[in-house]
Amino acid sequence: MTTDRPYTDEDLRAHAARVHAGAANDADNRIRPSVQRQWGSELEADQIDEVCDEVTSLLDRAANLSRWAVNLGADGLEPDEHTFQLGMQGTGPDDPEQPFVRLHFAFHPDAADEERDRFVIRLTQVIAANL
Repeated sequence: MTTDRPYTDEDLRAHAARVHAGAANDADNRIRPSVQRQWGSELEADQIDEVCDEVTSLLDRAANLSRWAVNLGADGLEPDEHTFQLGMQGTGPDDPEQPFVRLHFAFHPDAADEERDRFVIRLTQVIAANL
């Protein structure tokens, strides 16, 4: 199909995902002010530094879900609080169960809460029955 646009819908989604991911990379200049707004009156300067380091560490380890998020929005889906998780047994008392896989769900906005619940419950049952 020929179009007068020099880009495709996929090009737009890819670019939006790069911009979305870039916003997370620009967070360094926003971390300290946000930590100070949140806890500044309760923390000393060295404690603020520690919190900033912890927030930075969490952001550094966060998965880049930009393409996923852009595609969900472009498809008109909404992320939902439902999750399904399977764990791996730890090796001992100091090594608790760790997630092996976690599924997150997104639904069409017209999907009622009951439909969402029913879908997740049924999918969970099917997966568990086939392990």
